[in-house]
Amino acid sequence: RACLAWAFRVDSFSSVAKARFVSGKSGFRKPRDSQRGPRSVFAGTGSASSDLRVDHYVPTVWGSRSGEVLGRLRNTRIAMTATKKTQPPPPVVTDIEDLLLKHPGVAFVQHDAPSARRDLLKWYDQHHRILPWRRNKFSKHCLPREKTDLSAVKGEETLGPEPQTLANPQTLATAALYWADVETAGSPCDVPTDQYAYGVWVSEIMSQQTQIERVAVYWRRWMSKWPTADALSDATQEQVNELWAGLGYYRRARFLLEGAKFVVGKGGDAGKDSEGKDSKLSDGKQHPEKTLSPFPNTAKALSSVPGVGPYTAAAVASIAFHEPIAAVDGNVIRVATRLGSVVGGGDAVKNNTSASRAVREIANALLDETRPGDFNQAMMELGATVCTPRNPKCLTCPLRAYCQGFKMETSEELELKETLKRESTEPKGKADVTSKELTGEPKSSPFRVTDLPEKDKKAEKRLETVLTRVVEARVVFAAGAGIGKQSGGTKHSSTDTEILIGYLVTKRPEGGLLGGLWEFPSVVAPAETKNDLDRAKMAENLVSFCDPVSHGSPFGVDHLVKSAGTLVSFRPVEQMGEVTHVFSHVKQQTIVTRLAVEVTLVAGDDSAEAFFAQTGEGTNQTPWRWVRGDAIHDAGLTSGPMKVFGLLTKENGKKKNAAPKESAIGKMFAKKQKKAEEKQTG
Repeated sequence: RACLAWAFRVDSFSSVAKARFVSGKSGFRKPRDSQRGPRSVFAGTGSASSDLRVDHYVPTVWGSRSGEVLGRLRNTRIAMTATKKTQPPPPVVTDIEDLLLKHPGVAFVQHDAPSARRDLLKWYDQHHRILPWRRNKFSKHCLPREKTDLSAVKGEETLGPEPQTLANPQTLATAALYWADVETAGSPCDVPTDQYAYGVWVSEIMSQQTQIERVAVYWRRWMSKWPTADALSDATQEQVNELWAGLGYYRRARFLLEGAKFVVGKGGDAGKDSEGKDSKLSDGKQHPEKTLSPFPNTAKALSSVPGVGPYTAAAVASIAFHEPIAAVDGNVIRVATRLGSVVGGGDAVKNNTSASRAVREIANALLDETRPGDFNQAMMELGATVCTPRNPKCLTCPLRAYCQGFKMETSEELELKETLKRESTEPKGKADVTSKELTGEPKSSPFRVTDLPEKDKKAEKRLETVLTRVVEARVVFAAGAGIGKQSGGTKHSSTDTEILIGYLVTKRPEGGLLGGLWEFPSVVAPAETKNDLDRAKMAENLVSFCDPVSHGSPFGVDHLVKSAGTLVSFRPVEQMGEVTHVFSHVKQQTIVTRLAVEVTLVAGDDSAEAFFAQTGEGTNQTPWRWVRGDAIHDAGLTSGPMKVFGLLTKENGKKKNAAPKESAIGKMFAKKQKKAEEKQTG
């Protein structure tokens, strides 16, 4: 299936530049008259080409980095006969040959692709993790459920095994049954194709920059609420953000909602702006007309969905619709660069580098066209569990025999050991001192597979100081109607009153970092604000904004002060400490203060509930609302505000446990006394 020819002379580096590869597999384009056999092109004599016959080929082991005379190919003997032709080579062939000349390890991967593909899929069938959206009909330890029991939905027509489309939508209850009990066996085989594609799409979006174990928890929660794209398209951004809270990168949640509306074809409010004119989605794509349509079933069609890039499109198309296309993500890049020893090609994440082209060639060569979805998941599974960034498990890797990076590392380790052994046994004179030792230059370290993939140096994260004022309302009311038990109130035994605690949250402006999400009232200090005095002035301005009883305050306490019998008392502003939260490009240092206000209501529990039910949103007003303390985890707050809340609860816990500590001697006597009491009672 593949024929490789390598021509070079050991004593001349210029002849190495004439080396050319010939292959009949994907990634190499045959000449027009390729029916007579494989061809190659010599670039050393201009446009001349040659027919090559390979008499002997021995795979080589890299002796050092590929930048040093193309890896110093050893023990390779090739005998060939050449016949000149007048036909000039196609430009694409020259481009491929240049790529293989720069990264020769790619050619070895292409040559070994059939056996490497077989071993990879065999390993995947035996060792793949059980994930709720995954199904592998060839699994050796977790075969998917063949048929889903839909009898639990009474009065509904049971769907047949034929895949359904959104043009004939299912009921919400029936659709949710397909995602039931997926924790132990994965996705069942009879999930309608469109619904299964939706589940794979959601899993791929969630898996970006997030650990897969955490994704599995959120995915099951998501599918129990929105089992189909049609169900998700009816949700609001507020509902989506609340369920997404904790996963980070909230732009993905917005893209999922917009993508569902795009797929289902619901224009409606999603296609109109505040003035009723046609609007565009956040990535500039126009909303479709309001007609139901099937889920896009090709990578090209999926690319039109908001937030779907080349990788996600290829993953969904191959897994859900069996399209033979390779999906390349960070895990695949790591496996491919190590497999082909792609050194000196730049950052493979960037499309304009030779490393990126080499990764694509390797992925296309290995792709199993009969099981494209399983192959893509096998590559990702290998990168996530075996070929890890820091501590790869090379000895248990199913592709170890084909990995040029592993061979290169092993060869350099042997070479280093031989050099050290030779230096330790031979006497060293002054003439033997190397130039590096004279200049004090450190010796180069041997190659490691963890050196790949090569990455460009990232820019340092921008430091940002944020001032946060937590407004804590402690509403005291006369006990009645059991509100304490139902709503998380704290009952005071000494008095017939109860307390509800709530917190003020405001909505961030749309667009920008965490746009449209809720947080405690905060302000970002300008870059030039570095001293404590300037920060104190900014904090005072923030106080005037979020003081719930100041003149003109919009936060719902001012009018209660004027009502008869309502008492308001304040506590001094407390310095709670600092928390740090890191984004992909920003490192935020948040300085937290707390303003506690106690509101005593005489009207009873209804007034307490009404107080926390207040919200505000106006034309020139920051949207705000109160969140009860017992509901803070379900309020859709991001990780940063939750760290601030954790700082508050930690401080409260310290106050509750502020009793004097018992001495060691006191503990000893108490322990003896307890044993004596137990002995007497026994």
